[in-house]
Amino acid sequence: MNTVPGFYGDGYFTTRGTLKQSSYNSNHYIGMPVCKSGMTTGFTCGTVQSSSVSGTDDRGVSYSSFVKVSGSSQQVIAFGGDSGAPVFSYPNGSYEIVAYGILKGGSTDAYGRPCTGSAC
Repeated sequence: MNTVPGFYGDGYFTTRGTLKQSSYNSNHYIGMPVCKSGMTTGFTCGTVQSSSVSGTDDRGVSYSSFVKVSGSSQQVIAFGGDSGAPVFSYPNGSYEIVAYGILKGGSTDAYGRPCTGSAC
């Protein structure tokens, strides 16, 4: 399970606010640092790569206006079992975060294995 250097791996933070919803995800800027704490992969962080992703998931369900996060220093940023995990700002030195949303899913390869590396 992943941890982020400088922070406890137990996932306990104080929420000091929420990211206000705005149209077309304009509040999620490219390069914005984001983190999540999932059941499978633990505490991982990356940056926003796109603020408007659309497509079809592996069950054939269409989605639109999702935010894509990648660029993590950890090998696997998200995998099965992480869905529903809280997504939040990079914690400050007082372990305070801003809540952003929840995790919908992660990328896999053609064999169902997790996407690995900084491009995921």
